[in-house]
Amino acid sequence: MKYRRISLIFVMFLLLALFPGCGMEASQRSDKPIIEVHNLWADFSFEEACDIASTIVIGTVSSVADARTVAFGPPDTDMVAYDVYTDAVISVEHTLKGEEKDSVVCIQQGGELDDRIYRVDGVELLKKGDHVLVFLDANNHVLTPIYLRLIDENEKIQTHKYPAGYLSAASADTGTISVGDYAGLIKDYLEG
Repeated sequence: MKYRRISLIFVMFLLLALFPGCGMEASQRSDKPIIEVHNLWADFSFEEACDIASTIVIGTVSSVADARTVAFGPPDTDMVAYDVYTDAVISVEHTLKGEEKDSVVCIQQGGELDDRIYRVDGVELLKKGDHVLVFLDANNHVLTPIYLRLIDENEKIQTHKYPAGYLSAASADTGTISVGDYAGLIKDYLEG
């Protein structure tokens, strides 16, 4: 019995040595350095988010581009900094605010470059096929991670951002609301 246990442990170590990424997600298997970026996101109320957003849509991610680096800062100086962004194209099903379009580009901070991975607090990068409700600013950036909501298979989203005075026992208990009901709250506020 003792030899069997030692043999089993030896086989496990051998497998881990031969297949070090076994059981890990693709992003975990990478030998690339991971750079954690901490961002201070504004805590917009529901009303502020509806007012500030240029575009609010419900749709499905049809494609995700490779991450790109953007330089910013005063030109011709040593004070140039860089940020990483990933663009996702969303096929629009419903436009709640903004110009009616077949698709919109949603720009998210973070992503994977050839030599490193940038992860931003609170940002889970979209994947092809994700069904979403998203608030975008005038430059197509996600307003804040709180206003990018994945829609589950039951057509519900999780949120704690509601109009002032809104109270729903179901929403308060579970933190979920149907995307149709939430879209109705947005439309009611925008039309009010």
